[in-house]
Amino acid sequence: MKCLFKSLKKTVIGLAILLLGTVAWDLGHIAYYRSWFSNQLLSLPYTPQKAQEIDSLLSQTFTFIDNGSSSEVFASEDGQAVIKVFFEKPYTAKSRIIRPFNQLAALKKELKMKRKRCQACMNSYALLPQETGMIYYHLMPTNTFNRTVLLKNPDGTTRMLDLDKDAYYIQKKAEVTNHYLEYCVRSGHGEKAQQAITDLLDFTLLLSREGIVMVDLQFTSNFGFIKDIPVRIDIEHLRFERSWKKGYEAHLSMQLKDFRKWIHTHLPPEFLTYFDEEVARLKAEEKK
Repeated sequence: MKCLFKSLKKTVIGLAILLLGTVAWDLGHIAYYRSWFSNQLLSLPYTPQKAQEIDSLLSQTFTFIDNGSSSEVFASEDGQAVIKVFFEKPYTAKSRIIRPFNQLAALKKELKMKRKRCQACMNSYALLPQETGMIYYHLMPTNTFNRTVLLKNPDGTTRMLDLDKDAYYIQKKAEVTNHYLEYCVRSGHGEKAQQAITDLLDFTLLLSREGIVMVDLQFTSNFGFIKDIPVRIDIEHLRFERSWKKGYEAHLSMQLKDFRKWIHTHLPPEFLTYFDEEVARLKAEEKK
């Protein structure tokens, strides 16, 4: 009986330590994330120069054009810019059975995802503003604008974007790669389409060699062109990692295969030959 009691006591103590450790782990991360938020520039200063750049944009109506993994995309009336409005979605932690601990873990996950979102915007603006078309980001409440922007939803209804309260960022509008290449071919500008493929491959390889991480390259949908120059449209997870300078090859190889399949399906046969030649050129340059 005593042995059973001791065994039960050890089990209870072990469970208590495990639960306390789990709570401490979550609370530590929550404190870290909140400290991080309080020490970052999460909304760009609305300077006179920035006002001159975006005021005319913000006086326009923006119309829904797409959904991303973490945001809705709305295009300006003049077709020059997009506003990406972040979803406000709840997070859950299904691995936690006890409800209070589940809620704590969900809060940790929410703050973690928001931090990644903020880092991507900040990195894009700081590291590659031209290469991502980043114009402005607003990730924390402010008292700067005191105005709203009219958004048209996909079903035809409208709503207001509060420029001070909501989380969003503004980019130059790019023509997505698949649309751009197909348009060039339809318009009889095959050489222009081939040059675009070359420029896009060179652009991607250059950034990868410099340690710029772009998760899910997806050449046809996550890149685009502004005035015939390639840009990165999807900025999610964009960051610098020194190890990526040598660790990108496997990811790039997989994405090149997907790009090749798309070209094979959507473009004339000569473009597949051209693509293969360009990939061979890049591989030869890598060996030098």
